[in-house]
Amino acid sequence: MSTRNSVCVLVGALALSGSPASGQHTFQHSVGTNNGTEVGYDIDHIPGGGFCVAGYEQFVGQPADVYVNRFREDGLLIWARRLFGTSREVGYAIRPTSDGGFLVGAETDSGAPANTQIALAKI
Repeated sequence: MSTRNSVCVLVGALALSGSPASGQHTFQHSVGTNNGTEVGYDIDHIPGGGFCVAGYEQFVGQPADVYVNRFREDGLLIWARRLFGTSREVGYAIRPTSDGGFLVGAETDSGAPANTQIALAKI
């Protein structure tokens, strides 16, 4: 993803890194715990600065939950939120809204793998 000052790349276990157009590395931050897995599937620039990321977080022996993160322009985490929570849910898309919130597109299995549904959350 390119922004006016940096290029950000989302990889593997939710890591955010940035480089200016010159290619010099300016920051790298990871989010998560040692007893779970955090994966990001979508990243978007927030008008006014910063980034939002959607994906999932899964702890050992538990179903995945939608995981949403907001970062400052320099890559530092502002907040992280888990959404839904009783079944397997994975966030695949995130977009900032004009009121300062976010729309998150996800899927949920509602407790039964054969019952996968689309989920939409406004936070």
